[in-house]
Amino acid sequence: MSDTPEKILVVDDDLNFLKSFSGFLKKNGYRVLTTPLPDQALHILEKERFSCIILDIQMPGMDGIALLKEIFRKHFDTPIIMFSQRYNMRHIVQAIKLGAYDFVDKFDDPDIILNTIRHAIESTELHRLRHVVSDFQKQLQSQHKIIAASDSMKKVLVLLNKAANTRAAVLLIGETGTGKTYLARYIHYHSNRALKPFVEFVPVSVPETLIESELFGYKKGAFTDARTDKKGVLELADGGTLFLDEIGEIPITLQPKLNQFLDSQQFYPLGSNKMVQVDVRLISATNKPYAELQNGSFFRQDLFYRISTIVIEIPPLRERTEDIWPLALHFFEKYKNLNPVVKSMNPRCRIFLERHSWPGNVRELENLIRRLIILSDVEQIVPEMIQESFRKPISVESRITNRNLLYFKDLRTAREEFEREYILHALKLTNHNQTQAAAILKIDRSHLLRKLKKYGLC
Repeated sequence: MSDTPEKILVVDDDLNFLKSFSGFLKKNGYRVLTTPLPDQALHILEKERFSCIILDIQMPGMDGIALLKEIFRKHFDTPIIMFSQRYNMRHIVQAIKLGAYDFVDKFDDPDIILNTIRHAIESTELHRLRHVVSDFQKQLQSQHKIIAASDSMKKVLVLLNKAANTRAAVLLIGETGTGKTYLARYIHYHSNRALKPFVEFVPVSVPETLIESELFGYKKGAFTDARTDKKGVLELADGGTLFLDEIGEIPITLQPKLNQFLDSQQFYPLGSNKMVQVDVRLISATNKPYAELQNGSFFRQDLFYRISTIVIEIPPLRERTEDIWPLALHFFEKYKNLNPVVKSMNPRCRIFLERHSWPGNVRELENLIRRLIILSDVEQIVPEMIQESFRKPISVESRITNRNLLYFKDLRTAREEFEREYILHALKLTNHNQTQAAAILKIDRSHLLRKLKKYGLC
């Protein structure tokens, strides 16, 4: 509801009544516009919107029923209340059938009239709000669709939809690049928490000593650098979903506290003696095989069972070749606006894409299609481009030509594109082992994780 007073249009041929009723409504906090002429009412409605319309049913010329018909044709979402001195059941039934919200005697108790107006406005606003929320949720869902042509991914999709309808903890297991973050978002946006926060936390992206404070938050003075209060990701995700990526990196010493939280949905921020109560749905992800997770190497057993109420294993792309071409076309549509020269992708590319082993999974495929589009000088992506890309990384000299240089916004964009390719090449060389890739790149792993997030590579 807006803080601005609701605006009401009153149409009645009784000028004395219009004056007194208008004053009555204004005293009760409404903005009011009146007219004794039905034709003028239609003209007013062409220019202004109202929270409620009140019509006298008996007027010379166009009566209230005829005016109701005209108004409802264009303003069906505005509540209309019919007024009359004398009740007529035929008129009441006719007005309600035509879309009137209610029918009252103009000399009823003023409180009854006010309540009718208030209920009419509130119920209509609530109805509109529900439509807005529903449309927004559908929009969110449409942005998080799963491409599942293979039988294995169809089974995953069934599990995702079942998981979305519960608040049970979900554990997503899959190799790096299989799309675990995207699938976590799919669950969230297809659940009844879709309009609440989706908060992602990657333990390996922060120093181990800071993981506890990032999860649970802290009060000012809790430790040396705690100069202000800070909410942790658990509190930020209240009402929504917390996605813990690479949950196997949670220190074993911190796991009992996390386990306790999952049991009670309560926790103490660091440096506080006040319990915080939240409502958080947990989705976790790991690239560790399920058998390794069960042997206690990464998790306390009690924590493992809490985070794995529903386990969804995502097959690698090499095991679901039926999905490769539909995914490639999807990514082509997603990124084709990055280079106005490129118009299509040759269908023969499918054979070469399906022959590749895809060690980087869906992420590698997405990055390939995006790179080919950005670097192309011709209208169509052809198989030779894909072969060349698989054979060796594209050098800076070969990709920066006079023509495609026009499609880089600035030097920073060109540098970032090169850095993205360089990181991807390091990951390929190490079969996507992030620790080894970081060593090749001569940066620490947390720095690499930040770069992967920046470039959408994880």
